[in-house]
Amino acid sequence: MRLENKASARNGVDPVEEGVAYVYDALLGVDEPRLPVMPQSARRIQAALLRGGALDTRKVSGLLSADPGLSARLLRLANSPLFSDMGTARTPRQAIALVGEVLIQRMLCYAATDSLYHASSPTTAPWFNCVLEHSQWVARTAYALATLAGWERTRCVEAFVAGSLHDIGALVALQILEQRPDLASDKKIVAEIVMQTHCKAGALLAEAWHLPEPYREVIEHHEQPIRLAADASEALSLLEVVQCADLFHGRCPAVHSHAALKRTRCKTRLGLPPDWELEKDPAFQGAFAQAHALL
Repeated sequence: MRLENKASARNGVDPVEEGVAYVYDALLGVDEPRLPVMPQSARRIQAALLRGGALDTRKVSGLLSADPGLSARLLRLANSPLFSDMGTARTPRQAIALVGEVLIQRMLCYAATDSLYHASSPTTAPWFNCVLEHSQWVARTAYALATLAGWERTRCVEAFVAGSLHDIGALVALQILEQRPDLASDKKIVAEIVMQTHCKAGALLAEAWHLPEPYREVIEHHEQPIRLAADASEALSLLEVVQCADLFHGRCPAVHSHAALKRTRCKTRLGLPPDWELEKDPAFQGAFAQAHALL
């Protein structure tokens, strides 16, 4: 038995229950939830984008230019194969003109989460890396599935961003657990605590950061069972695309013994044949590779 489990056993407390209670107390048991703060540059750009009225392109481009990381990401997006038919951008202002206000808002949501992937302990660093790898894979898969479904470019990018954001609550829970090394050092305990708390933690962060409502729905409800539409012609939702992308990832911690059944249900909802395999579909692989430009 591990040392941290012995401590909990002596107190007669299940370590998972103790950890879940600790995370929720940090989020809900205080006047101000212990949530990460959106980076200042992202907050300023977000405020400029959400102010209403005509977009002040000069102001937004100036704010972007002041953040080399965000500026480089936007230029990389504008000059990627996704927008090759739109021209070339050499400045943030040109990139805004090419990409458009909506996609800038969406990509800002994605870029703002970069700051969440920094562990303060060597014990938790592998967990942050795991969430990053999984989220990037789900993001690219969501983009590819949206492409197969015939969604237009802006909505495909939205699927990518939603996929990248779906597990941000896990990062919040991990940051809180870093204050409890007795719990954070046991892999099984951490996995169960994060599984039980990450949707609520993510929903609180999404609200605090004023993320768009469709993303909030994905973050809070992506662990719910995949539903089967009563009518096969019913349009796919952003939530369903991300749920399916999440389940197609073999290393997703939410996938257990019923993975095959869940994936079959996903294929049905996506209108794919039962024997479909993403590794063998050239169209999927092409879109998956294309989405790399968004990372």
